[in-house]
Amino acid sequence: MATRIERLARPKPIHLKLPDRRSVYWLDVLPERRRDGPTVFELSPRWLALSDDRPCRAGYQDNRRPPAWEVSSAAMRAAASERVCSLAKPRPPTSAWQPGRPLLSKALIEWIDATVAKQTHPQYQLGRRVSWPVPVPARGGGASERVRQLARPKQHRALDQGYDPYTVSLAASRASASPRVLQLSVPLPRKCRQK
Repeated sequence: MATRIERLARPKPIHLKLPDRRSVYWLDVLPERRRDGPTVFELSPRWLALSDDRPCRAGYQDNRRPPAWEVSSAAMRAAASERVCSLAKPRPPTSAWQPGRPLLSKALIEWIDATVAKQTHPQYQLGRRVSWPVPVPARGGGASERVRQLARPKQHRALDQGYDPYTVSLAASRASASPRVLQLSVPLPRKCRQK
């Protein structure tokens, strides 16, 4: 009698009864090529009946007209009734409609502006026109040395062109930390080891 370990080590049986189709990559010998062509499926009589066209009913007569047919003389002499003519006309707008009329009345808009809308500043200036005259002092003005220095783009050099990434700028060397930054830079007391 097998022990419990041996029983647990045995593979479980497959109850689906599938055919043993081993992968082609693990075959020692390549299978022979089939010469009978592709797989032919056999349909059951029920499937064959479902695939057939639906039969027409017993009293069906194929009397449909072609796309173009002659118009009868009675149809050419027909005249539309007064009711059909009235239905064919577009519906006129209401009597109170006016073209270009705003949705809100002017009095209501002024009341909304006075109560809800934010008032503009007394020194607010409207936007300028597209073209305006340039004043004389602005024509003779010149940029100062500081403005010229700020207008110059920074020169970026690569490492092989003498660039040193560890140089400290003049502004950074003069900077001083605020008390709050110094407080945040101190390590927490619980993480400091007492010596």
